[in-house]
Amino acid sequence: GSLIRRVPPCTPPDRSRDERGLTALSDRAWNLTMTMFYKAGGQPWKLATARDGVCYVGIVFRQLDATANSGSACCAAQMFLDSGDGVVFRGQDGRWYSPKDKSYHLSETAARDLLSGLLRTYNELGGQPLKEIFLHCHSTIDADEFRGFQSACPKGVKLIGVRVRQERSGVRMFREGKLPVMRGSFWEVDKKTGYLWGTGYK
Repeated sequence: GSLIRRVPPCTPPDRSRDERGLTALSDRAWNLTMTMFYKAGGQPWKLATARDGVCYVGIVFRQLDATANSGSACCAAQMFLDSGDGVVFRGQDGRWYSPKDKSYHLSETAARDLLSGLLRTYNELGGQPLKEIFLHCHSTIDADEFRGFQSACPKGVKLIGVRVRQERSGVRMFREGKLPVMRGSFWEVDKKTGYLWGTGYK
């Protein structure tokens, strides 16, 4: 005959550890009201230290192919406006990544086209007459790139390139007591170099 085996009754799984808890009601209310306010055309936030006529641009890269020797990458720039709004502008795809140097660099033409497109958008959004443009990038901005950015820069507008990168070794700062250094602490080393603590106690 066939073998009959007794199976114990099935108990429902304990989902208390799997399921994500609900966000606090106050946070949900804040998120919903801010979303509605923004979609209605309001600006619930803006850069506190943004100056009139200054355009802040962050340049980012992402590899299109994760293989070790691939140099293909896409480039994008995010422009922060003093109104509190932000615009993301995608640039050209190309061989911007160097596996040897582990850094990204645009050609002169691609740099010019990227900033030209951003500045067209800036004017379409009713940006104030420009005085300065700040370019923030994790990689260094080489001479070819800077020439490209300069060729797109309107006459009389100051162009400043800033390299922003994480420093995980070397300099350390400590605070008296048990708390870490306050977020936003800045140490100016010289006119071209400084350390900004972006994590820590707030």
